[in-house]
Amino acid sequence: MEAEACAERFLWCFARYHWWPDAITSDRGSNWVGRFWRHMCKLLGIDQQLSTAYHPQTDGGPERMNQEVQAYLRAVINQNQNDWDKWVPAAQMALNGRVNTSIGMSPFFAIHGYEPKSPVPLVTEAYAEEYPQHSPETRAKKFVTKLQQITDLCQASMATATQQQERFANRRRNAAERFEVGDKVWLDLRNYASERPKKKFDWLHAKYTISKVLDPYTVELADLPRAAIIGSTSTNSGERGRTQCLVSNAQTLNPHLSK
Repeated sequence: MEAEACAERFLWCFARYHWWPDAITSDRGSNWVGRFWRHMCKLLGIDQQLSTAYHPQTDGGPERMNQEVQAYLRAVINQNQNDWDKWVPAAQMALNGRVNTSIGMSPFFAIHGYEPKSPVPLVTEAYAEEYPQHSPETRAKKFVTKLQQITDLCQASMATATQQQERFANRRRNAAERFEVGDKVWLDLRNYASERPKKKFDWLHAKYTISKVLDPYTVELADLPRAAIIGSTSTNSGERGRTQCLVSNAQTLNPHLSK
């Protein structure tokens, strides 16, 4: 597709609904790096973000989503595989209608402010009646059946992917160690600015006493040295000399806690 055609399609399919974006991430195809597209983005104030080979951090998300959409379409396209473009909107509807765990709502709700209508089950009295094979009613039933297949497949696939992501993420997660007020802990100062000439001598400066447990990952230490404090050290009570800090559980610090 030529750059001019891409611009027209972009206007027709995206910009008229969502306006011009701040940035566009794309590969380095000739239509994206050509003079027409580059100058158009410059005039519209769009930041071009071109992907780099073997670096999925740039457009890895869209590429992965394209693979998912392809998997959905394989189940409904014809034998010649030449009608896939007809079912892309159905796959998009299914993806946008599913609740995203990251934002707690579906993309459809985030844009429109209300949830989409739930898919209508096909096995109802309205669909039970038989019609001639090539009648308009039969063709309508086949069309809706494919829509339902894509919706079910998309939602099942996304549910499976969510479970796999949760399982992989939990492999390296460990329960946080429980600290109590009065416990002695080492303080890791690698991320603190030091006023002393050699910062390396401040690492694991000393054991400090926990004065308050804010949550399983954050505690408040008493009597911190001046060099270990960053910015304001005022607490809710207005006292100085204490700051919220994260206690490191690195193996090199064991035993990092003594009572």
